[in-house]
Amino acid sequence: MYVFSKPGFLRCLIVLGLLFHSQYSFALEESPQTFTFEGRAYQTDGTSPLLDTVDFKFEILNNAGDCVLYQEAQLAQDLITSKGVFAINVGSPVGNAKRTAGGSADSLLTMAQIFQNRSAVSVPVGICAAGTFTPASGEQRKLRVTITPASTGVPEVIALNFPVNSVPQALVAETLQGIGPDGFVKIDTPSNLTQANILTLVNGGDIAAARHHHNTENDLRYAKLSSASNQNFGTGSVYTAGRIGIGMSSAPTTDLMFGGNSTRQILVDSPNIS
Repeated sequence: MYVFSKPGFLRCLIVLGLLFHSQYSFALEESPQTFTFEGRAYQTDGTSPLLDTVDFKFEILNNAGDCVLYQEAQLAQDLITSKGVFAINVGSPVGNAKRTAGGSADSLLTMAQIFQNRSAVSVPVGICAAGTFTPASGEQRKLRVTITPASTGVPEVIALNFPVNSVPQALVAETLQGIGPDGFVKIDTPSNLTQANILTLVNGGDIAAARHHHNTENDLRYAKLSSASNQNFGTGSVYTAGRIGIGMSSAPTTDLMFGGNSTRQILVDSPNIS
């Protein structure tokens, strides 16, 4: 539990707590969309509960406090019947009526986008000076809570710059660190897409085995460059639009060129020459 008081705030003291391990928390996945803000409002004597109808306004800001990433209002909360006790769910999908109640402005960001630190997000002009929020790695968010009792009509900030920490807690999440399912490789054994095959491809070893399903059997299907072995091209014709060099250490400059100092012979192994 937390006790908040504010110099000059003469109306009441607020004793507050949050579900989720006694801190402000939110799961990065899209469901649920809310965290619970709960507590009890007291008169300034610290013992008499505040019995009034109260408007609550919640704002989630970046760590610097210059971007209001989310705001909502929950109006006419009855603290008379509850004797000052309240428990309010904060957070909502884009377009929810809570986001624009009481003159609030919808940032058009999902709750996951508000809490992610992976990439910059575009926001309406006026929420951030540049029209873009670029979070730092590990950046916290801050919560600001303002109440307006009906009896005074005067808004008072009761929670200012309280840290909000995101806590992933989903059995099935829509995103992981802001990355959706399309951003991951899914194992597909029938298609030979397995962890072992991926490791073979990227482990820095002989990658030849991963190219074109290459194996020793296929060595007989291709002519090898720079090979010292005999090459058999079978019964088909062999031709080229370029030049041929024999015994050359560089490209030939004529159609048929012999290199080196060795005596060269051309043998025609056939009695029938036409």
